[in-house]
Formats: sequence, C-alpha cells, structure tokens
Amino acid sequence: MDTDLPGASRRTILSLAAVAAVFPWASVAQAVDGTIYVIAELLAKPGEEAKVRTALSTFARGVPKEPGCISYHLHEDVAAPGRFLTYEVWKDKAAIDAHFQTPAMKSAGPALAKLLAKPLGVTSMKLLV
Repeated sequence: MDTDLPGASRRTILSLAAVAAVFPWASVAQAVDGTIYVIAELLAKPGEEAKVRTALSTFARGVPKEPGCISYHLHEDVAAPGRFLTYEVWKDKAAIDAHFQTPAMKSAGPALAKLLAKPLGVTSMKLLV
C-alpha cells in the first residue's frame, strides 16, 4: 500500500482513510521525525456560523489535553466569518490515531456535517524550516 506516511502500518493507513471519509476536509502530513501536521478547513452554511463557531470552540478546548497533542489552534478568517481553519501538531502516528478515536472526534463529523456549506480541499504540508 503506497502512502505519504513512511513506515505507517496498514492499520494506521486504514484509520486515516476512515477519518478522511468522515472528515474529508482533513489533511494529514507527517514529518521525517514522526511529527504529524494537520490542517483542516470548514466552511459554515450561511446563517450557521455561530453554531459552527460554538461547536468547534467547545471541541477545540479539549484537544490540547489529549496525549501527544503538541499544538492545536482554531482560527476564523477575519475577512470571511464562518470559514474556520485548525492547525494541529501531533507527536506521532499513535497520538493522531488516538485523537481520531475519541468520542468527541467521532461525534464531531456527523454533528458538523449538517452545518457546513461544503468540505473544502486541503493541501498536506511538510515542515521545511
């Protein structure tokens, strides 16, 4: 199985594929040292911005407490309210796998899907400097 995640197990790839199916707006990249970078972009339906903001803010408060979460930041575009981005840094594959299995993460996708205008494509990135 070809992958952008060097050394990733079949189980890890399948887990990430399952997450991508539920959260198609999520993009995962892994650095050479094993650190994982995730950028997610969500666009609220017109009139649903406040609900999405509240749901994401509530969810985001718990994520940094998860084992292996190095950094988790939720942003809203000042020029386009209702457009949200997360920038996440995880210690390794095990940490992101555990994150994807949390009850909060498993319930976030279906709950937010009703409030989103559409999932947007995201580019995987690697750390250069």
